This record gives sequence, structure tokens and C-alpha cells, in this order.
Amino acid sequence: MAASGRGIFLYMYIQYSQRGTNIILGHATARIIFAKRTDMSQRQVERWFRLRRNQDKASSMKKFTETGWRFTYYFGIFIYGVIVLSDKEWLWDSNKCWYGFPTQHLQTSVYWYYMIELGFYLSLMFSQFLDVKRKDFVEMFIHHIATVSLMSFSYIGNFIRTGTLVLLIHDCADFWVEGAKLAKYAKADRLCDVLFAVFAIVWFVTRLVCYPIKILNTSWFQSRAILGFFPSLVFFNLWLCLLLVLHVYWFSLIVRVAYAVLTKHSEVDDVRSEQEEPVTDEQENNHHGNNHQYGNNVQSKKQASENNHLSNHVDNHKGNHCNHAENNVGNHHNNVENNVGNHNHTKAG
Repeated sequence: MAASGRGIFLYMYIQYSQRGTNIILGHATARIIFAKRTDMSQRQVERWFRLRRNQDKASSMKKFTETGWRFTYYFGIFIYGVIVLSDKEWLWDSNKCWYGFPTQHLQTSVYWYYMIELGFYLSLMFSQFLDVKRKDFVEMFIHHIATVSLMSFSYIGNFIRTGTLVLLIHDCADFWVEGAKLAKYAKADRLCDVLFAVFAIVWFVTRLVCYPIKILNTSWFQSRAILGFFPSLVFFNLWLCLLLVLHVYWFSLIVRVAYAVLTKHSEVDDVRSEQEEPVTDEQENNHHGNNHQYGNNVQSKKQASENNHLSNHVDNHKGNHCNHAENNVGNHHNNVENNVGNHNHTKAG
């Protein structure tokens, strides 16, 4: 009967596991209540809710496979982009992006490079809702929308030469961070640190130095010097500026990770990912002690309150007893004096 009741009770709280976990792990009284109702120990109740909560989080293997696919794509498309653009004149002289505009010839290799990248970012817009949830979900979604809009508009407006430069600059750093994640999930911490350091340097050079100097400079100033002003170019440049804002935001996350590693001597970790809670006995010892700290404080306060109440009760009882004894002694003394007085009066008579 106890086992059946325990199973029914836990099943009832499956849909509320997130809220239930916070209650169980945060309040000692709630842990005791759940433990009594399920005929389980407090440690077993905590472990069950922690396991249930971790089931909704991505495992390391899922993260590894997802990151492995992205590393393969980013590295492959970067090599392909270098091969395609290595003999293009606008790669070395950005002024050539605007000569002959808008009737520039679109080569087959450049067309496929553009279409592959556009298809990939289109897929990310939808697969992001199915992949591992990140803390910067909104920023990544905005990035994908900006990238797809920018590529679509640049293809329609024939800004393809500038668009290929933007793609190549972005692809320079992407496969480095994916490689660092793969090393992290594979427990190769030293390799992860090295790859992350390379990624941080490449990111800063390409997206915060080369991107504004080469891309924004040619789209804002060189284009006007060669072609003059036209409205569609302003729309194109605004999307490029939005990408720069996202670059600055993500670089702040990179700096946070690097600062934590250098000052706290901790390992490189993905600040965008959620961490799983420990569920084994060895991993849970410290976590269990921290979770019970609040409960111990509550119990200590409750015990102190009970001790104070008991002490006050004893003091009051002692005071009443002493007063009662003093009254009895006083009454007895008065009775003795009265008896002596009556005896003397009788003797005198």
C-alpha cells in the first residue's frame, strides 16, 4: 500500500516537477512532508525530483552530437569559401565590390556558396526551437533573422560581393568555438582552453576589427563615393550595423568566460548552457549539504524558540511556586503568632 501510494503521489507531481523541485530542495518543512507522504527518506525525495528535472535538460551526448554537426558544417563551409573567393578581386580590394554595380556577373561557385549559407541559416531559424535551449535564445533568433534578411535582400539587390565578405568573416571564428565545445564535452579541458583562446583572438580580430574596418567602411563610405546615395543601400547598412551590435554582446560573454578562467582558475564553460544537477551520492554530498543548510537554520531557530518557551515556562512556574511558598510561610507565621497571643491572654485571665 505504501509503495502504491508513493508511486501515485510522485506521478501526481510529474507535471509540476520544476516547481516541485524548487519546493523540495528549498524548504526543509516541505521535504519532510513529502518524505512522510511517500514513505521515502528526504534524500530519496530530493534525488527523485532532481532526476526528473534533469530529464528535461539536454545530455552531454546530445550536446556533443549537435556541436559536432555544427563544427563539420562551419569548418567545411569556411574551406569552401576560401577556395571560392581566393581568386576574386573584391576579396583583396573592397572597392571592387561596387564597380559595375548593379549589373555584376554572378559566377556559379559564388551562387552555390551563397545558397548553401542561406539554406543553413534558414534551417537554424526553425531547428533552434528543437535544439538545446541556450540563455541567448532571443539574441540568436534575432541573429538568424538578420542574417537571412540580409542575405535575401543582398541577393535581390545584387549586393552579393559584399555579402560573400560578410559570410567569410563570420565563418572564420565559428568552427573554433564549436571545436572548443567538443573538447569540453569530451573532458579534454586543456585542449578546450587552447581552442577557446584561439577562438577569442580570432573573434576579436575578425568581427570587431576587420568587420567594421572592411565591411562597414566599404558599405557606408566607399559605396557612396563610387555610386552615390540610394535608399536600398541604407537598409542594407542598417542590417550590417545590427550584426555589429550582436558581435559586441557576444564578445562580452567571451570576456566573462575568460575573466572567470583567469581569476578563479576555473575551466572554460559555455555560459549560454544550463548545468545539470548532481544525482549520484558522491556528486550530491556538497549539494545535499547546501540544500540542507536552510533546513538546519530553520530547525535551529525552531529549537531555540522552543527552548526559550520552555525556559520562560519553567521560570514562570518557579516564580509562582516561590510566591505560593512565601504566602504559605507568611500565613503559617501569622497563625502561630495568633495562637501564641491567644495562649498568653488565656493564661493572664
